[in-house]
Amino acid sequence: MSIDPIVSIITPTYNHERFIAQCIESVLCQTYPHWEQIIIDDGSIDRTGEIISQYTDSRIKYIRQENKGIWRLSEAYNKALEISRGDYIAILEGDDFWPQDKLEIQIRKFTCDDTVLSWGRAKNVDINGNLLGILPKEVKSFMGLSREQVLGRLLLGNAMHSCTVICRKSALQSIGGFKQAKDMPYVDYPTWLELSLIGNFLPIDEILGCYRRHDNQISSSMKSSM
Repeated sequence: MSIDPIVSIITPTYNHERFIAQCIESVLCQTYPHWEQIIIDDGSIDRTGEIISQYTDSRIKYIRQENKGIWRLSEAYNKALEISRGDYIAILEGDDFWPQDKLEIQIRKFTCDDTVLSWGRAKNVDINGNLLGILPKEVKSFMGLSREQVLGRLLLGNAMHSCTVICRKSALQSIGGFKQAKDMPYVDYPTWLELSLIGNFLPIDEILGCYRRHDNQISSSMKSSM
């Protein structure tokens, strides 16, 4: 039996027929093989489900639910968290993808028990995968900061793209899972804020995710609400 920890990858998706194959393929290509991908489909009405069903790797788990919408996003995340088997939780939304060494890099750097979360830089790409930029620029400035200093920086704004984040499952469970405040159309920022109260964050100055920007994503269509 392998002593390497399992990473449970939570993939929320909705009408991502154009992107979901690249998302899944980027997980299948990981150099670190000890993972499971839990795909929560929020009632897609396009070919998303059909495309997912073509993948037969036993590490991929597909769950389709009736559409609950963005205001109940935390329910999808916490459903995946509840059934996850891994020691670590990673986030990969259905329109994003990873470099093939993402898991290998991050898991090998989780060496301190008081580290609850690691994160890094992300390629920002357009609908066709063309590079728009690399964000954030200030990863190095987070290195060596105390827990209180990290919280202070996060209160000024979320510098972490969720596709680069891996956190300890036990830490997430200790705060009651993923957080979503009323009238807030996302779960990552409030969850990271609460995790920063209980443990250390590990910034890694490497590309750990590819974040896609397109007109149909929440960060574009609901920018004013966010």
